[in-house]
Amino acid sequence: MIDEPSVIALPETHPRAKAKGLHLREIAEDPLILFERHLGPGFYDTIISACLQSGFSPQLGQSAPQVAATIPMVAAGMGVAIIPAYLQQIHTQGVTFHPILGDTPRATIALATTRAAPSKAATAFEILLKSLCASCDGKTGGTCRV
Repeated sequence: MIDEPSVIALPETHPRAKAKGLHLREIAEDPLILFERHLGPGFYDTIISACLQSGFSPQLGQSAPQVAATIPMVAAGMGVAIIPAYLQQIHTQGVTFHPILGDTPRATIALATTRAAPSKAATAFEILLKSLCASCDGKTGGTCRV
C-alpha cells in the first residue's frame, strides 16, 4: 500500500546534527540502532543492503524491540538509526531527522487479504487504511498504491 522513503535519525549532539541531508556513508562510523530482523525482514535487509551499496558494513549497535523504539534510543545517545520518514512525527526531544541523499532505502507497508469473504472488521480496517493512505499520500515523499 505504501512505499515510504527513509531518513537518518541522529542525536542532537551528533557532529552532523545540523546537516540538511546526509549520505549514508556519513554514518559509517556510528553505531546503527536497528530493530530485530524478524519484525521486518524486508526493511531490515533493505537498510543493510543500502549501507553495503554505499561502501560500508554498518556497525550494529543496540537492537530495538520495534522500529519506532529506535527513536528514543537515538535520543539517549546510543547511536543513529535509519527509519521510515513517517516516524518523524514522533517528536522526541534530542533527535534530529535528515533526508538521505542519493539512493534512499524505502520501507514498503503492505496489506494482505484473504480471497474468502472477509469479516466486517477486516473490511472496515481495509477501508480505513485506504482512506488514511489517500489523505497522506506524498506528504513524506512516499507513494500510496491501493
